[in-house]
Amino acid sequence: MKRLAWLVVAALLVGLSGCMFFQVSSEVLYDEDFADAASGAWYSGSTASSDKWIDNGKYYMLAKTDVFTVSFNQLEGPFGNVQIDVDVDHILGTPTLAGGGLIFRVTDFNNLYAFLVSPAGTFTVMKWVNGTQSTLLAWAESPAVNKGAARNHLTVIAQGSSLSFLVNRTEVAMLMDTSLSSGRAGMIAKAFNADVDVLEAFDNLVVQTAEE
Repeated sequence: MKRLAWLVVAALLVGLSGCMFFQVSSEVLYDEDFADAASGAWYSGSTASSDKWIDNGKYYMLAKTDVFTVSFNQLEGPFGNVQIDVDVDHILGTPTLAGGGLIFRVTDFNNLYAFLVSPAGTFTVMKWVNGTQSTLLAWAESPAVNKGAARNHLTVIAQGSSLSFLVNRTEVAMLMDTSLSSGRAGMIAKAFNADVDVLEAFDNLVVQTAEE
């Protein structure tokens, strides 16, 4: 009888623990694979400093001068506490003078966070508030970043003021910032020299609710 009683108690504990640790699956809020070359949600065209186009299921961004160029779908969002993922392919640009990545909590072109990786194997976190750029995390090396003309999978988890950053599913940084609380999601390409062109391709942009 004692053995039976212990088995019943154990079964109850397992059942309760399953309830206690049960997590609701995240919900996909926006999923973009750039399969539609005629999609009007993403800008395609040329300016003096950048080119943007969709081809063969990827979104290409060319930064021609010592500037950054960004793009985001203004019809989706704004998003608050979310996880954002994207694949970034570095195609062209001197490793130490090129960067590409995610932008999030975008309200307009003057207010956003940016998470970039470089083909030199480094990453950084920046923000623009009312058009003023500042660096939240200086360029740092990480073995998680694939170097050269390679693909990197970037993830940002934004929950309130807590911001976590992952490269190829490895967390590389976590910081706190209260400047921007919600906004849209997109991508960035940045050239750090006027004589260097930087070409990045993006795919598989996914925005989903952040698990508690």
